[in-house]
Amino acid sequence: MILGAALGAFITGNSLKVVKASFAGAISLIKPLRYNRDAYVELLKLVFDLLVKSRKEDLLAIENDIADPAKSPVFSKYPRMLEDHHMIEFITDCMRLMVGGNLDPHELEALLDHELETHHKEAHEPASDFLLWECAYAELHFSPKMWPDFAPADMAAAVADFHRRERRFGGLPEVRDAIP
Repeated sequence: MILGAALGAFITGNSLKVVKASFAGAISLIKPLRYNRDAYVELLKLVFDLLVKSRKEDLLAIENDIADPAKSPVFSKYPRMLEDHHMIEFITDCMRLMVGGNLDPHELEALLDHELETHHKEAHEPASDFLLWECAYAELHFSPKMWPDFAPADMAAAVADFHRRERRFGGLPEVRDAIP
């Protein structure tokens, strides 16, 4: 019962994007890691092949490869990388900046760091603090009966328990009673 109330408060207190991301994150805990050692090795091989081609032929030789990675002979050797459109977009953007030659290495590094940081922030948008606020002012009733056995008389006892409670809403009793 409490878990249902907490789940309901979480869903109503956050945007649909945050709720979906939270459930996706919870499910991802069960699934195996997306990037393992083989994926990193494949990524390094792809970048290495691109850099070797640019060194042997010319920096402009990789222009067609980065313009259309799906038709590129270099990218087609790594189908797993082609499936990850975020990674392909990041690699091709980086290579385009290198081919353009307008940035010095320090500016390129700062720009790529900023892009990674932006992507990381968007991927991990924090949940709102609505649930914490709700928990602070939550009133709970603990019944010895389980929910399936909860009868109308038990509901009446819970409502009576709520009516007997003193609610100060953060104020002190003597201050609240003194205010007309």
